[in-house]
Amino acid sequence: MRATHVRTVAALTASTIILASCGVKTEYLVPTPLVYTLGYEPGEHDNRYSPEIGLFFATTRSATPQDELPFGNDPAEEITFGRTLVRLGPEEWTDTEVEHATLAGELDDPPAFLLMHAEPFGVVANRMEGGGWRASEGAPDIADTLRAEVAQSPTRSLLVFVDGTKGDFYRANALAAELHHLVGRDMPTVTFSWPSHQNILSYALGSDMRRADQAGYPFAACIEWLATHSGAEHINVVGYSAGGRVAAIGLAHLRDQRPDLQGGALRDHYKISTVVFAAADEPLERFVNEVHEMHEFADRIVVTVSADDTALRLSDLFKGQGERIGHMNRAGLTPEEVQLLRTHPRVGFVDVSHGHEDRGFDIKGHHYWYRQPWVMSDVIMALRTGAPGDARGLDPETTPHLWSITHAYPERLDGAAAGVLERAPVPPSVD
Repeated sequence: MRATHVRTVAALTASTIILASCGVKTEYLVPTPLVYTLGYEPGEHDNRYSPEIGLFFATTRSATPQDELPFGNDPAEEITFGRTLVRLGPEEWTDTEVEHATLAGELDDPPAFLLMHAEPFGVVANRMEGGGWRASEGAPDIADTLRAEVAQSPTRSLLVFVDGTKGDFYRANALAAELHHLVGRDMPTVTFSWPSHQNILSYALGSDMRRADQAGYPFAACIEWLATHSGAEHINVVGYSAGGRVAAIGLAHLRDQRPDLQGGALRDHYKISTVVFAAADEPLERFVNEVHEMHEFADRIVVTVSADDTALRLSDLFKGQGERIGHMNRAGLTPEEVQLLRTHPRVGFVDVSHGHEDRGFDIKGHHYWYRQPWVMSDVIMALRTGAPGDARGLDPETTPHLWSITHAYPERLDGAAAGVLERAPVPPSVD
């Protein structure tokens, strides 16, 4: 580890980061997912409603302790791993207020997620000469806290979240905290934060798109390190928007890293359970090849697709590289997508646009996967159960492994959840 990095770690470890008045865009708690509105329990963790949400982070952002955030926009030559603390709600809130806000539906004044503290543990992977990345062989002790949390978790699983463009270190951790909270806090969660800028122009002009593509290789090194040192029996991944590019490139690259392993030995090595590509800005042409690699070791691959995702539609039009996996025309899937689903049975597409006339509302925008209560419920079911679409309450379309969220979803979801999730007690009232 370089001397400058040692000084940075020491400085950050001794500091607390309070973001209540910083110039970053605040993230707020989204409406209650439908599955919890139906009366199911958000996980089994004893602290599932604590205002304090502990996460882990792995970042290729350079440390900038003099700024509002501990890590900035410049790319680093290493992956720094550590611990963050995110708070949900005002300082005076207790578990009771968090439980009420989580289960109360849509609030007029939703609570904010605030990044309170970041503590780097050390470097877990480095960029090598020639551009490749390699997990550090001498870093297993850095994972001690992570291993202990995984061992104490009800599922012995790990969740890795990769944010999209326009985000900073705060947003990546805030969205990861929200996902961790809504999934029930049963899986210790790692935020993978790559060095995107905080403006869409950087992505539109191509610099952040290139950074997302380049971040796939350190992401692969991060997953390799986690699979080796975390003690997790299952590793789940959620890649959002440009984070889908990072995850797809990285996971496909893992296959190239272990050509000596096949079948069950490959799956046992990487432990990849469910991978969710949420509104992913990954070109279909490239994904067709990547999914062939991922399909060899991932238990389940879920792709959310929408005909009303303006961000991905614009990416299709202006950035080239063809159709994105998160965007589909109203005419339906392309022949390449149909063939992909026919030949890779552990891959499933969730069409959030189909059936909107019957259910009475459309699902639009680029943030729907976590802000829309029905879609977020399917993400929760996918991560908590690892089941195919029909076992998560979705309706099948004519193409194999293509699923829809129809008007019958609440009833179907209730039936699917009844076999795998616990019923929740009546939530407390808050005056």
